[in-house]
Amino acid sequence: MGDNLSKCCRFGQTSVPTTLPVTEQLKTEELSVTPAKSVAIAKVKKISINDFEMIGELGQGGFGKVFLVRKKNCDDFQALKVIKKSLLQSGKDRRITVEEIFSEKDIMIKSDNPFLVKLVCCFQDEGNLYFLMELLHGGNLFNYLAKSKRHYFSEEQAKFYSAEVVLAL
Repeated sequence: MGDNLSKCCRFGQTSVPTTLPVTEQLKTEELSVTPAKSVAIAKVKKISINDFEMIGELGQGGFGKVFLVRKKNCDDFQALKVIKKSLLQSGKDRRITVEEIFSEKDIMIKSDNPFLVKLVCCFQDEGNLYFLMELLHGGNLFNYLAKSKRHYFSEEQAKFYSAEVVLAL
């Protein structure tokens, strides 16, 4: 399982854009391929939870919590989803599988839709997986429905939200 998680959260394996300043993104070193030629190899700076300031909790789901964070020495706010590795189990009493994590990551990477949140990058430590995502203001659909007096949407609202879901798919 550890090898699978390492593949999931390895920066060099994805083409995910990052919001880090260019000076922090890449460091190059010369690699001698042949005596006459050398090639510049890009190295990505490792990101850790210590690079971020936790502002507050945005929400909680079945598999993790989402926090409002700010990269230290930056003014940009982002959302950070934290998934405990202890929830990754196999068998009948599993909470979430590694395949589901891969699937969520792949969907967020490949999607180019204004109605789906975009993944900035992912990383991990000994106990958690982290998905750093763009911050979308306004909340989620479940909260709007829960706050509704009737606990259902009007026909007009249902058409609007249904169209967003169809466009996202």
